[in-house]
Amino acid sequence: MKPTCSLPTAQPYAFTFDPRRTALVIIDVQKDFVDPSGFGSIQCGSPKIFASVRAVVGKIKAALEASRALGLHVVHTREGHYVDLSDLTASKKYRQVNNPNGHHSLGIGEHGPMGRLLVRGEEGHGIVEELAPLTGEIVIDKSGKGSFWATDLHRKLMGRGITHLLFTGVTTE
Repeated sequence: MKPTCSLPTAQPYAFTFDPRRTALVIIDVQKDFVDPSGFGSIQCGSPKIFASVRAVVGKIKAALEASRALGLHVVHTREGHYVDLSDLTASKKYRQVNNPNGHHSLGIGEHGPMGRLLVRGEEGHGIVEELAPLTGEIVIDKSGKGSFWATDLHRKLMGRGITHLLFTGVTTE
């Protein structure tokens, strides 16, 4: 008999799953998105409003700890661009600094308090310490919001027999 877990309050109906075939996918909980000196804070433009963003980390940490205890697979994603920005589309670059309703003082690739914003290998690109990946957990680097587009996430999930995904994180739209 295979082991099962259940989330009885899931919407639109209770969700039952086999933990051996399920992964918790943590989307983009990076310093650039949740730390006060990162890209997200610069985009927001209001320290008071942005202060609530960091609060999500504790809730995600609880979900991560529960998932690890249940034996779920864990996937972490990080949005970031190549050092030479060759994967940054012109429209995305333009949109970041030219939004008439935005508060952008810096754009992707420019130098911020934690290095170049949303650039792989920079301090801000890193996952926050509270949610640091363990050895063997999947880490997917991507240049946009989609975790499956132009990545090997699908192949890695298939290779581990993962058929069910639970999502949490930031920029999850």
